Amino acid sequence: MEAEITSKVLDILVEFAKVSMYHDDKTFAVEILALALQYPMRVETLQEAEQMYSDLETELCPRVIFDAREQSERITLEDMVTRILAQDIE
Repeated sequence: MEAEITSKVLDILVEFAKVSMYHDDKTFAVEILALALQYPMRVETLQEAEQMYSDLETELCPRVIFDAREQSERITLEDMVTRILAQDIE
């Protein structure tokens, strides 16, 4: 059951990264994806996350990518969900 919940959370995080990209918050999107890609996920979600991450790697400066990777080693999925829920959504 926990694996199923984690899978759904990852699906939602990847969708939220997509929304962040749409709102031109690519730094936050790459932070979400760097974390999400550390977890096993459904094949479709994985493919989408990898493609978006790859696209962002070409668009953002290497330091932003590096920082996102570093952060992904220090926080958990729960931390990221809490961070997202704490944001003001316009």
